[in-house]
Amino acid sequence: MNNPFQFLNDITFDKKNSLVSKPELEKEYNPFLINRGLSQYKDCVFAANEMNQVVPKVKRWGGKWAKRIDSENIKIIHDTYGCSWSQAEEYSKILNNIDIQRLKEQTVVGGVEE
Repeated sequence: MNNPFQFLNDITFDKKNSLVSKPELEKEYNPFLINRGLSQYKDCVFAANEMNQVVPKVKRWGGKWAKRIDSENIKIIHDTYGCSWSQAEEYSKILNNIDIQRLKEQTVVGGVEE
């Protein structure tokens, strides 16, 4: 299998336990990755937390964290209002395209056109 996404698919969609049918896959099953993958979905957070109770306490290195999505609209909101990125993301949900266009026009830096 060699793919944590296949385990996630088995758990969330196929609803089958690959480890019961193929015990040799147990070496490939990474509880940290599976719980991390499940925790990305609101409806699975509590299940992932319950599974974390049985994950062995081991120092883990090299995991990639979810990254902020940078968009031009969020950057303009962030720069205009001087708010945090997460607040700018929230503001972008309530501002329409006309509002965003006005903000863009307000932030235009003048200069000599050639």
